[in-house]
Amino acid sequence: MRRASTAREGRAPRRKRRGLRLAVILTVLAGLWLVYWYGASQIAAAALDRVVARAAAKGYALECAEPAQGGFPLSLDLGCSKAGLTGSRQPLAASFGSFSARAPLYWPGRVESEFDGPLSLEAANRGLALTAQWAHAASAVEAGIGGLKGAEGNVSGLSVALPAAANGIPLSALSAETARFSFAPGSEASAYRLSGAADGLALTKDDGQALPPMRIAVEADALDLGSSLGLDPRQALRDWIVRGGALRVGTLDMEAGGFAASASGPLSLSADGKLSGTLTVRMRGLDALPDLVEAVHPGSRERVANIAAGMMAFTKPVETPDGPAQETTLLLRDGVVSLGIFPIGVIPPVRF
Repeated sequence: MRRASTAREGRAPRRKRRGLRLAVILTVLAGLWLVYWYGASQIAAAALDRVVARAAAKGYALECAEPAQGGFPLSLDLGCSKAGLTGSRQPLAASFGSFSARAPLYWPGRVESEFDGPLSLEAANRGLALTAQWAHAASAVEAGIGGLKGAEGNVSGLSVALPAAANGIPLSALSAETARFSFAPGSEASAYRLSGAADGLALTKDDGQALPPMRIAVEADALDLGSSLGLDPRQALRDWIVRGGALRVGTLDMEAGGFAASASGPLSLSADGKLSGTLTVRMRGLDALPDLVEAVHPGSRERVANIAAGMMAFTKPVETPDGPAQETTLLLRDGVVSLGIFPIGVIPPVRF
């Protein structure tokens, strides 16, 4: 009896010592996490100051009304009730309702943002002016020691007004039910996957005519781009072009007004941004193409109808998951698109 009592008395101090050690460990971890959060907040504040200073050096002023910071203990949060950007050297004015940015401290290198409209943008030197509103807009950016690794974003309920007099383009408005994009390392080494889609994309011409709603989607791999985009993504893309700019299009889909087309194949970008390569194209509803192009460019129906009729001689019928289609091969050489030996269009150079 005494032996059992002695054993219980011996275990009690051991439990107390284990509890004390656990409390000490938790206190130390909490202290380290507090230091980590505080250090991250100071680094973020310094980085923000550098961005503001760099913008000022280029003649731009960043504004942030009622800045807020928080998120302790799991994240670092920054926000503005109203944000703006103005340019003194080059006329530019942009503002939007508010934004918030969140950097999860358990996921280093990732920053998630949300934006509230409306957005107002005016760049007189580029002939651009627009206002935009949306139901929801968010983005995320990932970076590492080597710089930017990827980005993604999505928006829903988007509507954009484009004053024709300011923009000099034949559109007065556009809207989209949903739109998304992502740019991130692909499954192959040194490759990057670009994907994007827009559903319910509607365009209104400057004469008030609404074009047929469209759906577009793209997935492509930029080969041999590298493991990250570095600290200067534009320069990384320029260097990639110098190395050959190899691009593999997995799918490029468009559907509007009863006409649908999809393309896939290898492409390359020249140093001056011109595309070359081969695309396998599948089309459905080819008889609806003249009316669709006529809605965009009045007076072109007859010409497009002749092209569509001629294309039948260069296509073959195939079965697709969406039904019967016509398949052909388009050749691209320095931006000139050819069907067989006949050039049918020109793709403008891609600029970075």
